[in-house]
Amino acid sequence: MNKNLITIALIIIILVLLFTQLKSCSSNNKTKQQYENTIVALHDSLHKIINKKGDTVYVQKAAEMTPKDIMNSALYKTLDKQTQDYIKQLADTKGLLASASVTISTQGNIIKQQQYDASTKVSDSTIIFIKGDSVIFPYKTKNLTAKVKLTLKDSLDWKFDYKYQAAITTTWTREKDKSISIEYKLDDPNASMINGKAFYIPAPTKTKFQQYMNYVIPCATFIGGVYLGEKYLK
Repeated sequence: MNKNLITIALIIIILVLLFTQLKSCSSNNKTKQQYENTIVALHDSLHKIINKKGDTVYVQKAAEMTPKDIMNSALYKTLDKQTQDYIKQLADTKGLLASASVTISTQGNIIKQQQYDASTKVSDSTIIFIKGDSVIFPYKTKNLTAKVKLTLKDSLDWKFDYKYQAAITTTWTREKDKSISIEYKLDDPNASMINGKAFYIPAPTKTKFQQYMNYVIPCATFIGGVYLGEKYLK
């Protein structure tokens, strides 16, 4: 191998070491940023806003560390028990990419009027039902279908059937400050979201050996090609 080839090899090795060091610094800064974003996210609450499309949505920041890394950090001790238990469950999930949990709350009252049937006797001071009769109160909205049935026996029996259905749309967004936000859109205008937590699992960080090999293998291939080229072209 001549001097020129040795010089090229040394230059390439120096460049590999330089690029790897820069990559390591960048990785450390990224890890620090993810930790800071996670602190903000795990202490963040849901915010009700009107988005750019004019929709009423709820938004919050998403944590950006693996559950096991959070459990091994000082941050974990500052969290409430419910959040700690949630993180423990996520830590046992293999292949986890992202997770979000939100609590929906709805309340209200239903006021309706309807006519008695023909068998019911109504006077100024009394209402007389026939024993065994039933009175049914139906109710239906976009999200809720309900029916109350009262049966007049020796005691008053009542039965309440209901079906509630609401769709939640979630959108994950990378913000300008590099944090991740999650947006929840609920199609029930009478319901609200009162708390939630979101986790986005970052790609595993490569080891220093893997980082070196990303540069060493291409460089070694290049040097080998140059050497073989010079050897067979002489």
